[in-house]
Amino acid sequence: MNAFYFVTDEAFAYVANAHAQWLRTLWPDCDVHIFIERRDALKSIMEIQDERIIYHYEELSPFLPTGLPHSKYWPTIVFLRMFAPRLLQQYHRLCYIDSDILCMYRDDVLWNIDLPSGIGMVADYATIYRAPANLGEMPRDEWLASINVRSGRYANSGMLLIDPKIFSTYHFEDTLAGYFKEFPAADRFDQDFLNFYFDGVWTEIGPRFNYQAGIMEFGYERIIDPVFMHFCRPVKPWYGKEHKWRAATDPRFYGFYRTILENGGYDIRDYAREFPLPFIRRIRYSLRAWLSCHGYPSRRELRERAKWSRRAALLHEYVNNGLRDGRFADERTRVSIAETTIIPIFDGRFLRPASDGNREPGK
Repeated sequence: MNAFYFVTDEAFAYVANAHAQWLRTLWPDCDVHIFIERRDALKSIMEIQDERIIYHYEELSPFLPTGLPHSKYWPTIVFLRMFAPRLLQQYHRLCYIDSDILCMYRDDVLWNIDLPSGIGMVADYATIYRAPANLGEMPRDEWLASINVRSGRYANSGMLLIDPKIFSTYHFEDTLAGYFKEFPAADRFDQDFLNFYFDGVWTEIGPRFNYQAGIMEFGYERIIDPVFMHFCRPVKPWYGKEHKWRAATDPRFYGFYRTILENGGYDIRDYAREFPLPFIRRIRYSLRAWLSCHGYPSRRELRERAKWSRRAALLHEYVNNGLRDGRFADERTRVSIAETTIIPIFDGRFLRPASDGNREPGK
């Protein structure tokens, strides 16, 4: 038997609940565990009534050593995904997914991937050829050395495929605190630690099992056919239906999130967020969009198109190299993918696909 699991606090429990119910629709033979580590232990959580959606409250925090780093965007709860498999050893495979990951369809290839080290992950596509953007022009090799990753490979921790019997033998608590004292540059916390701990031995899974927000605007969805879409941006697709200038692609999923949240008993209006833009910026974006529509690209648009073309080409190169070399453990038939043929539109702020290139969730 296999299972999915989430680790969240009360702030994102609602979307984990809605997604758990959707996963049960796609995978009726799988359990879903939701670990909720509340900041306020008295906070009540509306649970989904399904005997195969199992809730756990404050069960993981006791595993966590003291003195771990945290920030506004990376609270210490992010480390807890590493400890949940100790409580779920009855399963053949576990799949951890962040609450902001959406399953598009079922693919049982997931459960049959060989995991010699006990863990499979997907590359972090924002950093396949460069250091994180906040580090400016730092060479990628220098950044990886600063977090003690020597293999050159770096994964995103939003989706973890785990063999719980192997994974539960690792004693992360013996290494965690010391790692961050020795390598203070490791500011992506659990993700940096997992890349260090499993450096050179983690099993690489192809991008369709963690299709990250930074590559959604390149038009490869119909070609790669993602199973899991990962909205790893500050603006989430359920925050509002107005697409203009909020995010490059995510708001096109607003309608589906509205459906699954309402099916879970939630009112999506309770989770909407405003992102007001100053009037002068709205005028500037509108002018750029008007110029683009009439064949007069602004300097901003020309820069964005050059960057888009470069990044799309690098993604295509990386995926094709991985397919050619047999690097992706989930890929059994494809040896290459075609190059994207879309021409993105410029809305004054972002380049984005002119239309939705995804299959409908569940289809």
